[in-house]
Amino acid sequence: MKLRINGDSLRLRLSRSEVERLRESAAVEGAVHFGGDHQLQYILAIGDSVVGATYNGNRIRVEIPRDVAAEFADTDRVSVAGEQLLDSGARLQILIEKDFKCMHQESPGDSDAYPNPLSAIS
Repeated sequence: MKLRINGDSLRLRLSRSEVERLRESAAVEGAVHFGGDHQLQYILAIGDSVVGATYNGNRIRVEIPRDVAAEFADTDRVSVAGEQLLDSGARLQILIEKDFKCMHQESPGDSDAYPNPLSAIS
């Protein structure tokens, strides 16, 4: 799973096997290691209500409703978006996407990526 953070936005991109793992085990995890015991964990998990995120210590947890996760996994739906009002009044944008193969060059994760729908367009 790829994590992208830009300002008040989180973007998660999942490969085919990660979408399958989300469907089967209700969660997908990743981590960025900084040496020693220091790491930032990020988790996408099936929850009960709306798309939302929490941050606790060294962990970002994004939740997606069960019915939305099932539709995301079982159909050609490409993304799930959510917005979360923060205490400051700002909004956290959350985007969960299927990861597509790169069209311009081979990428290490492409073997497990979804076919790019734009590659069929000439």
